[in-house]
Amino acid sequence: DIMSCCEHPPQQQQGKQILEQGFSPLSYDLHLQPDLEAFTFKGNVSVLLCADAPSSRLHFNISELEIHRIDVFRIGENGAETILGESLSFSHRSDDESVFVDLGETVQPGSGEVPQLRMSVQYTGILNDKMKGFYRSTYRDQNGSEKVMASTQFEATDARKALPCWDEPE
Repeated sequence: DIMSCCEHPPQQQQGKQILEQGFSPLSYDLHLQPDLEAFTFKGNVSVLLCADAPSSRLHFNISELEIHRIDVFRIGENGAETILGESLSFSHRSDDESVFVDLGETVQPGSGEVPQLRMSVQYTGILNDKMKGFYRSTYRDQNGSEKVMASTQFEATDARKALPCWDEPE
């Protein structure tokens, strides 16, 4: 689920770790490039973000992905983008499958569903065989030959295995 921009997510849900308040995704632009021989993939995701509370860092989910670069852009009232940070440093907490990115300044909430930031992340991952996230599967072609294909499964908390995201289904 993508919550509407500027909603405040709850901080605790029956003992599970959830993301801190700060930013909510408005939309994702995702590009995946699978390598069906090496069982890996390259990804690039661009996320439009609304500030729903004053915050100086981003907090989102990943699992079994390797981040190579994070860039963040401020979006002006006229829609023009300016760089807020290039190749930003981040910390990954594998215990709760989350990433923190320090923005270097506090971003204040805007009004309505107008994004304040765009985050761009370049990353790589494994095409696993666990039927979770972005995974590999096989099928037989019309000649009976086995072929490999890439598929997705984003239910529960599996989207974070395919892309950096706010992956908190209710």
